[in-house]
This record gives sequence, structure tokens and C-alpha cells, in this order.
Amino acid sequence: MTFTALVALAVVTLAAIFPSPASAQFQTQAPSPTGRNLGGVAFTSPTHGFVVGDNHHLLETFDGGQTWITRMATPLSTDPFYTIHFASPTHGYIAGNNQDAYRTTDGGLTWTHILDIPANDALWLDADSVLVIGGQDVYRSDDEGLTFVPVNFTPIEGGLSDIDRAGTSETIAGVSGNGTIWVSNDTGLSWTRMVEGVGILPANWAISFLDDVNGWVCGANGIVYRTQDAGQTWTLLNSGVGDEIVDMSFADDDNGIAVTQGGFALITHDRGQHWQVHRLRVTGLVWGRDEGLDSCFALDANTMWAGGTGGLLFRTDDGGQSWQNQGYPFYLPGTLNIEKLHFTDSLNGWMACHPADSTLQVTNDGGWTWTPVTGVIGSIASLDFQGQRGWAAYASQTVMRTTNAGQTWSPVAITGSATQDWYYTNDVEFVDENYGWAVGWWGGIARSTNGGASWTPQMQPQNETFYDVSVVSPTEAVAVGYDDSTFRCFLKRTTNGGTTWTRTELNQYEEAFTNLVVRPNGRQWIAGSFGKILYRPAPPVTMTLPTAVPALIAPGTQATITITATPGEEQIAAVNLRVRAAAGAPFATIPLVHTGGVNYQATLPPFQCGNTPQYYFETLTTQGTTVTLPAGAPTQFYTSGVGVFGQSDVFNVTFAGGLPTGWTASGLWHATASCSPPGTCGSGGVRMYFGQDSTCNFQTGARAAGILTSPTITLPTLQAGQSITLTFCSALDNEYNNNEVGDDDQAQLWWVSGAGNFPLEWFTDHASIQTRSFNLSARAGQTGRFEWRFDTMNTYMNSFRGWHVDDIRLSAPSTTCTPTPACDPIDFNGDSLFPDTQDIADFITVFGGGPCPTGACNDIDFNNDGLF
Repeated sequence: MTFTALVALAVVTLAAIFPSPASAQFQTQAPSPTGRNLGGVAFTSPTHGFVVGDNHHLLETFDGGQTWITRMATPLSTDPFYTIHFASPTHGYIAGNNQDAYRTTDGGLTWTHILDIPANDALWLDADSVLVIGGQDVYRSDDEGLTFVPVNFTPIEGGLSDIDRAGTSETIAGVSGNGTIWVSNDTGLSWTRMVEGVGILPANWAISFLDDVNGWVCGANGIVYRTQDAGQTWTLLNSGVGDEIVDMSFADDDNGIAVTQGGFALITHDRGQHWQVHRLRVTGLVWGRDEGLDSCFALDANTMWAGGTGGLLFRTDDGGQSWQNQGYPFYLPGTLNIEKLHFTDSLNGWMACHPADSTLQVTNDGGWTWTPVTGVIGSIASLDFQGQRGWAAYASQTVMRTTNAGQTWSPVAITGSATQDWYYTNDVEFVDENYGWAVGWWGGIARSTNGGASWTPQMQPQNETFYDVSVVSPTEAVAVGYDDSTFRCFLKRTTNGGTTWTRTELNQYEEAFTNLVVRPNGRQWIAGSFGKILYRPAPPVTMTLPTAVPALIAPGTQATITITATPGEEQIAAVNLRVRAAAGAPFATIPLVHTGGVNYQATLPPFQCGNTPQYYFETLTTQGTTVTLPAGAPTQFYTSGVGVFGQSDVFNVTFAGGLPTGWTASGLWHATASCSPPGTCGSGGVRMYFGQDSTCNFQTGARAAGILTSPTITLPTLQAGQSITLTFCSALDNEYNNNEVGDDDQAQLWWVSGAGNFPLEWFTDHASIQTRSFNLSARAGQTGRFEWRFDTMNTYMNSFRGWHVDDIRLSAPSTTCTPTPACDPIDFNGDSLFPDTQDIADFITVFGGGPCPTGACNDIDFNNDGLF
């Protein structure tokens, strides 16, 4: 194909992919020279040119394409011509798909048959020499096409559909029918495959060079490659089918299907590295009938379905090689629009569709006949089933739920809150019968742990809209969304049940990605508006901790830890625990026990109190890769304490000596023994007091306010059953007695933290001193300070005693040690003597590499350092 023709094809392709703004100026389009399909165009000057097509005629223009005349000398043929090329104003050729090649030496007036083989393309090197592509061979003539000889000594697998020369160099490049790019650096003698084709696409491929180094390859479905070094390397400028991908489904790690709104079904059997593209249609392009695809489902490597508008439903049982029409016009009405499909086996499945009175339908014969499900009416955005449970998400805040395989359905509000009635659901997915997620517009994310019986919203920023969610495990999910403040797509992932989400930007892509599949081993596919499918391979192995490592281990006892090791791109050879009793010691290796599936159990050996064991996990693959958990091991590792938990004071403060170091007080707060309130609490005597010693009130003639502030502290993290408690002595005498409502004076206790400021209590009048207690377990792990705030808010009715605070105690769990004996009693050789000289002798023998004398020597840790 000539560069002019390639540019025309590329402009059409890229214009479909990147539409111009509405304000852009349109160029004048030349009138069509024929009502038939055009295959090739070539110009010998700015005004003189030719086109060929499937009408088997050659058309010529002398005014730059404004008007055209038909050259009746074109040879009669039953196959169309797809390419035309001129080496000079007089010497040219035409050829086509499985069509012989013809030449002209008089500017197109007459044409002569030059090769009696099916020829896809021919290339004039000069006025005398021409190359012709025929099957896997290249033929050359140096006498203006009168005689040809085969010249390539390396076959071109699959043949080429179009070739071109890099300027005036000896480099020839060609592209095959599936997009494979071959390059010859010796004018067609030897060939090297530079780019492997992306699949069987419904497209014609073209190649052209502008000069000695710059060239392009493009197809009619949006795929464009570019080279800037004469074909030695190629850059993919755009990929895909040039049509919006609206749904995607994977049966396993390798086999999947995606469908486009234009009616293409894309099938992969190699993780998405290559795609076979099939045009599924019944009547094709018919006025008033739309045959776009909207939904697909992959049951396994062979059985898949694709459905869409106009009652379109197709099934394949051979991995996409052939398709059976299960829809219009024989089985489904043309008014039915299939929007979602889900099958639990080769016979039983559901489809969500329009119109409303046919919203949900069920099949028990693999999709040949369908029965409407009563009681489910409305627009369904998503379908999913796990066992006997199923979910149909409406484009609202409602999920329809079944617990009996779809026999009956009941609605569940996804938000559970009237303040979130704007929640709009796009997708719902469950990993098993209990754990699932629903995502939607305006930051909508909600989780269910009871099979959809109830939902817990975990709302994200409202500028984030989520289109699709893929649930990997009960604690891990990934969602794809669009940020309307940055106009870019992103991924969000949680590995802890939604407590935290990590966002990954997709700024390098202009596409609107709306479909996502994530497999348990970590493989990911996302697809969207431009027909592009992005594939991210899995790591070699994925390792996770289902639960946290133990914070504390009792001295002299073993501790077990469960981890998961999931094969990804590589298989597992061994999983180990690497552990040492303290920093600086070498790591010992302990194999993990495989407990089934992806689960493994590690057993930490006993340690003595005061040890600080460090450890990590490693997986060795059959390909020799080592994967660690945590990822930075051995530099990064887990640590557990050795001891027992007790309750101790983080601080226990009295004010007998005045304000302690690190504490601050403002306003009327001060340490005093004056104006003591009635009652007993704590040590008595000097307390912190908001008031005046001289009058025993806070009447100053002006608004009075002040804060008693503790030092900044970090609250410890907690284990199950533990708590953090704050207690202090308090007496408050202010404007309204007996806890009357309406008190203007504000006496408050606050926890002020970077994680947020939290008022713990707004105190009412309690004139006698008493103990107040607060459970702070919800603030575990936070760093902050306590503030006792008093504010009169006004200048009147302030002749009351005020506020006394004393004996402030913060109690939290701590680790204590129970010393163990320096040496354990041992019976190494099992003779019931603890120990005797024979134990020592036998131990020395074994330690030196010899056999156990008794055949049953014990592992021992004589000095309790955790090493045996």
C-alpha cells in the first residue's frame, strides 16, 4: 500500500479513536468515485492518481480526486484488487487478496499479467525490478515483470498481505493478515519476525514508509504501530478493536471473553496476550435493527455466551471456533435487550434484560429456552451467583437477593441509611456465599459479610465513580473507577476488608475503563472505551497473612501462624519460615506445613522471656524465584514480644507538687488546695482547679475560658479482650444545679489527635467529687493529648465554685516477663536421667555429625535462646 493510502486508512482509524472537538474545522471531502468498496489508492503527482476496488475497475483522476474516470482496461476478475503502486509516472502494478498481479508501463492505459500465482502485494524497486508476495515466498523480476524467480531463502510463516520499502534502502517490511510484522534487510532475501500478531482480527493490515527510517503499520480496528529505525523496533501507538468493550468475563487464569457494543466477541486462551475476534450477527447492518453486544459469560475454556440488543444471544462450546445462535429470530424476540448473563453450569443460567416485564429470566437447558422470573422488575446493573445464593443489583440503592437458587427474591437496601439514598449501584460481586461488595456512583462502596442480608457502606470521595469490582478473597477486592476532578481512571484495592484502600492512577491512558477482572493469583485485566484490554501478569507467587502475627508469645510456648501462598506465573516448590531469637543472630529455616489449598502453617519455636524474635516467610518457586513476606525481607521482618500481658499505668498524675512536666494550663486553671469540694476521691489535698481561690468561683466580670492539657502520648495497640481506660477525680459546680438542661457553661473532655478531635464528654453539674471513667479502646494506636476545657460562654451567673480535677490515671496493657530457669532439665538420650554424663557425651557425638547412639535423641534448647 502506498503511503498516501496508509495515511488515509490511519486517519480514518485514528479519527474513530480520537474524535475531534465539536469546534474543529472540517476539511472538504472529495466526492466518492464509486459506490463500491475501494481497496487502494496511488498518486503519481498532486493531481494525477488511481484507485482500485472490488468493482474490478481502475479509476483515474486528473484533478486531485474531484472527478474520476473509469479505465475499462482493468482485467476482469472475480476477486477484488486491494493494492496499487507506481514506481514512476509510467510503471505501476495492481494486486489483491489471492489475486494475480498485473503491471502497466504506460501510466495505466494498458495492463499486462506479470505473475500467475495468487499475489497479495507487489513492490517496484525501480522501473525494471519488482518484488511480488505469494504465500510464504517472495518473487523477483528484473525485466519489468516478464520473468520471475523465488528469492527468499527463509519462509515467511503465514505470508504477508502488504509490503513496503524503507525509503531507498535495502530494507523491506511487511505485515501479515493477523498483524505480524516481518523485516528484510537485504531486499527480500532473508526475513525476521519483529512483532508477533495480536490475533485474528476482522481487518486489512497495511504498511508504509515515509523515508529510510520512519514507517507505520495499521489495521482497520484501531491498531497502529510505528518504527523510527527502519523496522528494527516497533512501538504500539494504539491497540484494540476500535470499539468500546462493554463486558468481560474470565473462566480461569487463561480463558476469557470480552464483547463490544459494535458486536465483536474477543476470545483469549493465553491470559489475554492474544485475542481472536469474531463478528457475531444475525442480519448484520440493517436499517432500524441494532445488533450490538452488551454482556458475556465464560463458564470454562470452551463454553461461553455473548448477548446483546435485538435479542442477540450466541453460545460457543469450542472456545470460540464456532457459534450457535440461541436468540433472534428463532428463540428470542427482537425487542429483547440482554444486558447481563450469568451461568452456574452448562445448563442453568440467568439473564437480565429489557423491557421491564422481562427483567430477569432463567434457563435450564443452556440458553435455548428462557422463562421470566416473577417479582423481579426493573433495570438490573449486575448479576452474580454463589451456590444457592444470588444477587441482582438495580441501578439504585437496592440489591435483589435469593437464597434458593433464584426461586424467590427479596430486596435489600444497600446503604441502610436514608441519608445515602443517592447511592447508585453499578456492580455487585461475591467471592463466596457470604462475602461480597457493591460499587457505584459518587464514591459508593459497600460490603456484605452475610450474603447480602445487610450492607455496610464504606463511602469513598464523591468525585470517584466506581464501574466494576472484582472480589479476590473475603478481605481483598479491587475496583475500577473514574475521577471527575482529574478526568482520569484509577484502580482502588483493599486487602483488609475495606478498612483502608490504596489507589493506583491510570493517568497514562485516555480510555474510560469500565470492566475489570482480577484472579486470586493476581492476574488483572481492565478494558474500556477504545477497545483496549490491558493485562497485568500475576507476581510469581502471592503471599498473604490472613490474620496479624502475634504481638506477644508466652515464654516457653510455641505459636502457630497461618499464611497463604498462591501460585501466580510460577509454581511453588517450598514454603519456609526464617526465624532468629534476636537481632544479629543467623536466621534458622523451618519448613511450613501445607494444610490444604493455598494455606500453610508456620510454627514459631519456644522463646525465653525477654527475647525479641524476628522472622519472615519465603516461598521458593520451581523456576528458582524466591518471594518473601514481608517483601523487603530479610531487611524487613516481623517481630513478636515474649512475655505475658499485664495492665499498667501509662501515667498516674497528682498535682500535689504543682503542674507536672509536660502538662500545660491556661485561663483560671491552677493547682491549689483551696475551695475543696465535698466528698473523697484519690489523694485529696492539692488539685487542679478552674476558679478563683479568693472567691471560690469563676466570676471575673468577663467571659472566662481555659484548658488543662496533658502531654502528647501514643496509645498502645490492643489484642482481643484488652482495653485502655482513663480515670480521674472530678467535681463541677456551675450555673445550673442537679444536671438541669440549658447550662451555658461548657465543661468538656477532649481527645485531640491527628486522626481527628473527639469530645469524650460534656459534663453536667456534679458538686461532690467523684471518679469518672472512660474506655479509650476505640482510640488504640492513635497519638494525641487530653484536654479539660472550661468556658463560661458569657459574663453572668458565674458565681459558682467551678471545676476540680485530680488523680488522672491512664491504664493500658503492657508486657511483663516471668523469668524461666537458666537451663532446662534435659534427657538427650532418653534414659530418664536429667541430665547425666552420658547425655553430654551423646550430644557431643550428634553435634559433631555422628548418629544418635540410642536412635531417639531429643531436640534441646539448653540455654533457652530459641535455637535448637
